[in-house]
Parts: sequence; structure tokens; C-alpha cells
Amino acid sequence: MAGTQQAADSVVLATIQSLAGSAGEATNSSSREALYKRFTEIWNGPIGEHIRNLSSNLLPNSSAERRLVNLPSLPRQAFLLSVVEEFDDAQICRILDIARNSLPNLMAKARAAIASM
Repeated sequence: MAGTQQAADSVVLATIQSLAGSAGEATNSSSREALYKRFTEIWNGPIGEHIRNLSSNLLPNSSAERRLVNLPSLPRQAFLLSVVEEFDDAQICRILDIARNSLPNLMAKARAAIASM
């Protein structure tokens, strides 16, 4: 979801540190969903942008990974949350903080981009 392994590892560390700082906060969603929501908030925010900029010169090893990194971020995230992580549509929308009616378009964009690879 995050592009390079180094960038993903850095965001995972920031996510864990963030969650450790808010351990007493209540959540309305499952802990797994909350973890992914926090991860995407960090990845899509200034910390994630900084990490992506630092790791932009590090290309993934395989051509498949490089093609995946080149997918637009939000469609890629929605697709991976659905297909790889097996979240349902409502969970994906909460994790990505998007309207439910925008998800089919994001998924179609991801599938079209993947099909053209």
C-alpha cells in the first residue's frame, strides 16, 4: 500500500508510535480497522509525504512492484484494502475517509490500471 518497503516500514513505525500514545482512546471500529485507518492517515499526511520523498529514489526490486507503486495512491489503497486485506466496502470507506459512492470509481480505476500493465 505504501510503495517501497522502506517507506512502508517507516510509516508502520510511526503508526505504532502513534497508537501507543493514544492507547486509552475509545474507538467505534475493530482494532484491525483502527490500525489501518491510523496507518493511512499517517501515510496520506505530512509524515507520509516526507517519508515518500526520502524514499523516492529507492525503486522496488521487481517490475510488478514498480507498476503497483505507479498506480494512483487512493485507488491503489482501496484495491489493496479490498483484495489483499479483505475489508468490506463500509470498512474501506471508513479507513480511507471517503464517501461510499466514490469507492466503485476508485476500484474501477485500480482495476483498469492493473489490466493495462
